[in-house]
Amino acid sequence: MLDLIELAGRRALRWSPKTYSVLQHLMYQRKLSTFRNPQTFTELLIAKKHNDRNPLFPTTVDKHDVRAYVAEKLGPQYLVPQVQVADSPDEIDFASLPRPCVIKATHAGDMTMILREGDVVDEVAARRQMRKWLKQNFYYEFFEWPYLHVKPRLVVEEFIGLDGVVPTDYKCYVFNGRVGMIQVDSDRFTGHKVNLMNRDWKEFDVSVPFPRVDPTPPMPSNFRHLLEVAEKLGKGFDFVRIDLYSVGDKIYFGEFTHIPGAGRIRHEPYSFDIALGDLWRHGTPVPAKFLRQPMGMRRQSVSKPGRWPSLPSQQVNGDVKRGDGHRADRH
Repeated sequence: MLDLIELAGRRALRWSPKTYSVLQHLMYQRKLSTFRNPQTFTELLIAKKHNDRNPLFPTTVDKHDVRAYVAEKLGPQYLVPQVQVADSPDEIDFASLPRPCVIKATHAGDMTMILREGDVVDEVAARRQMRKWLKQNFYYEFFEWPYLHVKPRLVVEEFIGLDGVVPTDYKCYVFNGRVGMIQVDSDRFTGHKVNLMNRDWKEFDVSVPFPRVDPTPPMPSNFRHLLEVAEKLGKGFDFVRIDLYSVGDKIYFGEFTHIPGAGRIRHEPYSFDIALGDLWRHGTPVPAKFLRQPMGMRRQSVSKPGRWPSLPSQQVNGDVKRGDGHRADRH
């Protein structure tokens, strides 16, 4: 049944973005909504996708142009060191790149390649993959307006993980200038795991389409500063997700995400989606009943991880991340 709805949604792309969103919402939330009076978190996201035309959106989703915005708000010390900006894969000289490094597209959240020390890169395959990236207008994936006019480019950045390990991603959900939830993404290129925390580093007992790290990941030593950084960047938006990395004692900016998961997020139980909607609309804190209980007091798990359509990965003798943006790590 879900596959039939997905197929119908894809065909609806030919008709209307809003028709597609109605079918998409029915598929993931099993609820029918026109989004005219959005109440839940996902309803609010989809309404935002179709109605909010904040002029800052295109700048903040562009992985190159956003750097100037972040430097102005915070200072350049929060930026991942950049090696190169390229309009074409042919401009990238693989032999001269520092290792390890990361190559990503500027105009989408689903296009990342890691080159590690000692990797022998199939340059033909790598350039072929990057050309595919540059030909894609990410707007037509899920009708997210900010991506419509972002210039397709490639950026090369230094790898900031320690000992070759991809750093944990702290995705801060900022509601009207205040962090209300942190999505902790671990092992994103190997065994992707997700834990949902509140701002006091207490874990929500909520299922998402990925397994969780057990026991709960430790709170970063600079967590309070991380919250401050997220809230400075999120100021002025009714909702935005600010992705940050904590490496040693340093905090690095990752990206802005205005519509996480393109509005396809499914939390279990569904009442958590309602609670996040109340937090967005009214500032109502998420009730303590959603917090994970200590061992021995823990209630039965609310559900199994939700369904998430799988996407193929591509390998070019380096780590290629296919499914981060609106699929896996931007869930």
